[in-house]
Amino acid sequence: QLGSTVLYVTHDQAEAMTLADRIVVFNKGRIEQVGAPLTLYRQPANRFVAEFLGSPRINLLPSRQALPGAASHELGLRPEQLRLRPSAEGGRLAGELQLLEHLGDVAYAHVRTDDGALLVARAPADTPLRGGERVALDFDPEQALHFDAQGRRLEP
Repeated sequence: QLGSTVLYVTHDQAEAMTLADRIVVFNKGRIEQVGAPLTLYRQPANRFVAEFLGSPRINLLPSRQALPGAASHELGLRPEQLRLRPSAEGGRLAGELQLLEHLGDVAYAHVRTDDGALLVARAPADTPLRGGERVALDFDPEQALHFDAQGRRLEP
């Protein structure tokens, strides 16, 4: 709007996402990715960028835990991609609800899966589930991010 270019350096990813038209993510002095905030959030070049952007952080787990029969790699699922359900409804993952963190209009469900992973799912504020209950988590596999052993994002 001002017709000016401003370089703003911050370690606060929320600040960067809010203020920037373009973000440059550095890791130990090396550029990991450059692009529009939502592009970096939705299509991170690698695991470092995926973990740096987003709050709560992206959930990472071996693909075989969530997608039986899948090739071995790491799956990245943002909290808003996971759907929390009562265990009777079933889902791709099962576990125990450890904590339901209420934040007003939204809640974050912290779930310990049967495979031992601790995942965070965004849920409606009025979720009737309680800590200690068995739950299921489901997601659309086409929305998942995939990372190879070196942390590079794989194309589906």
